[in-house]
Amino acid sequence: DLLKAYRALGDAKGATIDFEGKFWSFKNATLGGAMNYAPEIWGLGGGPKLLDYVTSYADGIGTTCPPVYGTVEEFAAAREEILGMVKAKGRDVSKFRVGVWFAVMLVEDEAQLERVLQNKLIKWFAGVMGRVSPADWAKVGLESPVPLDWNYFQHFLPYETSDAFVADVLAKTTPEHAKKGWLVGTPAQVAAQIQPFIDAGADWVCPMDYLPLVLEPEEAGAAFARSIELCRLIKRR
Repeated sequence: DLLKAYRALGDAKGATIDFEGKFWSFKNATLGGAMNYAPEIWGLGGGPKLLDYVTSYADGIGTTCPPVYGTVEEFAAAREEILGMVKAKGRDVSKFRVGVWFAVMLVEDEAQLERVLQNKLIKWFAGVMGRVSPADWAKVGLESPVPLDWNYFQHFLPYETSDAFVADVLAKTTPEHAKKGWLVGTPAQVAAQIQPFIDAGADWVCPMDYLPLVLEPEEAGAAFARSIELCRLIKRR
């Protein structure tokens, strides 16, 4: 309903529309003349239902790497499949965009990396979010720290998650899970890892550095500078 309504209101260019949806309906609805352009509407995530909706009505889709697509080859194959769905529905493929949020850890050097890999918060994030589908850990030769039928976006309820569950995840999460769950390294090293995804067709990229979550306050400035440097290197290419 939302995607259809957004599309109808944007295409109306200030005129009124009638819309009959499954859950929401509008009569003589309009955004008025204040918005003189139709904003892009993107979906976020994956799964067959969402992909059907966004390839039918949205302008793009955002995903995350490596947690969803662990390799450039997996991303490229998924992108081609998504664009194929857009084309099959008679839409202009050139106007549909695919974006990637990159989970990264930008470090000053190897010593800093080894220190933070033992941090419990980093281990928790790596264990529960390093792969959105826990079964995908097997693709990189690792056992899932969480049950194969468990994922954070459906099952993680902070106030209902037992200490025993958290302790079990932390015990099973190794430094390799963090290294495979994020793009890890200096800004130059991470930029080199992101570039192949851009070459494979990513239209928009956004690296998210998790490392500042566990650094000391006095390290914040240097951490922010690393993010700026990473973006500079990406844009330079």
